[in-house]
Formats: sequence, C-alpha cells, structure tokens
Amino acid sequence: PPADYVLPQGEWWIGAGVGLYAVGRHWSGEDEELVAAWREAEEKKRDLLYGLYFGRSWHSGFWAGSGVEFGKGRSSFDHLDQRQDMTMAVTTQLATFDEMVIAVVTDTAVIIEERNESFTGTNRSSVIRVPVLGGWRWELRRWELGLHMGLAGEWHKLRDGYVLVTSTNYTGVETLTTEQLPEKDRSYGLLSTQVGLSAGFRISERWVISAGPTYHTGLTLFSSHAPLQALPRRWGGLAQLTYTLPSRTR
Repeated sequence: PPADYVLPQGEWWIGAGVGLYAVGRHWSGEDEELVAAWREAEEKKRDLLYGLYFGRSWHSGFWAGSGVEFGKGRSSFDHLDQRQDMTMAVTTQLATFDEMVIAVVTDTAVIIEERNESFTGTNRSSVIRVPVLGGWRWELRRWELGLHMGLAGEWHKLRDGYVLVTSTNYTGVETLTTEQLPEKDRSYGLLSTQVGLSAGFRISERWVISAGPTYHTGLTLFSSHAPLQALPRRWGGLAQLTYTLPSRTR
C-alpha cells in the first residue's frame, strides 16, 4: 500500500436492540406497614425495552457508547383493604321533677364497622433509559464474545393501575387508582447500573447480530415525591443488531 496509508484507530457504529426482563423492586421506607403491603401486593413484573445506540470501537476490542431505550412495564396487583370506620354517639338522659333537673346521665357509644375490599388488576408503566456504557469484545473469525457495564438514568411513569398509600380516614393501608393521584406523584427518576455478556455473529463485514444476558439494578432515586424507595432489579436478555459506519482512511 502507499506509504501514507494508515489503518483507522477507531470506527463509529450504530445499532438497535430489544430486551425482555423480569423485574423485582426493592421496597424500603420509614413506614414498615406500607413497605410490607407493597411487597405482598406487587408480583410478576416484567419490562420490554426497545433501544437505539451509537458509539465508537477500537481495534484493541474496547468500545464505548450511549443511546436511549423506551420501554413498557406490566405487573400484577393483588391487595385486600381492611378498613375500620369509627363513629361516636353521645346520648344524654335527664331526670326532672316539675322544672327541676334531678339527674343527668350521659352515655357515649363507640361503633366500629369493619369493611374488606379486594383490589386485583394489572399495573402498566413506562420507562425511558439513557445508558452510558463501556465494554470489550473478543473476535474469533466471524464470532464475537463480549462484556459491558455502565450507568443509566431512568425516568419511570405509572400509566394505569393501583397504588398503596397510608390511609388518613381509616386505619392501615388504603388502595388508590392512578386517577386519584396527582400527576407529579405518578413519575420518578433514578440512577441505575447494568452489566451484561454477549455472543455475536458477524453477518457481513459491517453487520453484527448479538444477544446475551443483562442485569440492571437501581442505585438511588431522584425527582420522587413518594414516601417509599422502590429500586428496580431487572434480569433478562438483550438482542442487538449493529452496523459499523465506513471510516475515512488517511
């Protein structure tokens, strides 16, 4: 080759992916009764995420990238509200002789009514993630093995379903629908981390398809008005299709 020809040190790539995850949420807070109720009420949560990514890879095998992921979540909700209504009735009896009051008897009756109401349904939510990742790939002919890790900002919103709150009119915990919540209480942001493995196959010189297990876990909440901390933990699989952009030689 000509003397001025030098192999590019790095190449830009773009990609798309889809991931399916089982989700568990770690609940914590000062109200232990509310925390325990949430743990029992929410089950079988899963998220489906679609993503667009871009980044740069180097001949050493290292790469860095970012992107944006959009997802929808579903979880089953099952909770029994046990409410108590308490009313007080005060009755006064007078004993009189002509116009003279001889005795006054006051009696206070406390009436407690218990009501049980079951709430069962499906909660639907949405999430937007912006990951910043780094990783390494090892190539063997047309096959690739890799690993990655990084951080992501997430924005969650409850679209439809039920929530649990500490009751003000009754004792214990009360179930509310999303329509009964202010808009600001339906969403929150969090910082999460992720790690994953992948195995890929080079379809052509620039196209690569890969898949592998991925794990996400929440680190801390921000922009939240809820009294409880609910940090998600996802584990599942992520499949990606990437394209390496043509580089300009010099």
